Amino acid sequence: MISIVVTALGSYGALFLADFTASLTSFLSLLILVFAPWSGVFLADMLLRRCRYDTTALHAGRRGGYWYRAGYHPAGMTALVAGLVFATLTCDSELWTGPLVAPLGGADLTVLSAVVSGLLYAALARHVRPAAPAGAPAAPAGTAATGDGAPAASEGAPAAYDGVPAASPAPRAAPAGRHHD
Repeated sequence: MISIVVTALGSYGALFLADFTASLTSFLSLLILVFAPWSGVFLADMLLRRCRYDTTALHAGRRGGYWYRAGYHPAGMTALVAGLVFATLTCDSELWTGPLVAPLGGADLTVLSAVVSGLLYAALARHVRPAAPAGAPAAPAGTAATGDGAPAASEGAPAAYDGVPAASPAPRAAPAGRHHD
């Protein structure tokens, strides 16, 4: 009910009390506050991993190597928040003007938040490595650190970097008389 009321009041205000096109443009101009830092982290991660991800681990949820700490990667979240702060401080739009815009002579440096968050992520996530191609032999167990205090890979499992498995282990046949889910 709360959502219906808020949506109805917002729609009424946008359509009848204000210029809809100007309101939409102002709103869209603020999206850069979020999307520029996010894209910086995303692009930095893609470069660090060379666009190689373990797709099985990506979809494994809590059991996957990309779960990190409670589903959040500390380096990624830190870089994203730093980029958001930088973008908020240097944004110049109709709805928000950051406190650093005037000292910068009116310059809107919001787009540079992608660079700030990307560089910070690259510095914090220095243990990120690309996943090994499917079928490639795994590194010997215990040779790679996860970067977040977690133990290295166990015997028979692929080595992990920054909590991300190098490759998904090949499925093994169940021993006779046993059923595995």
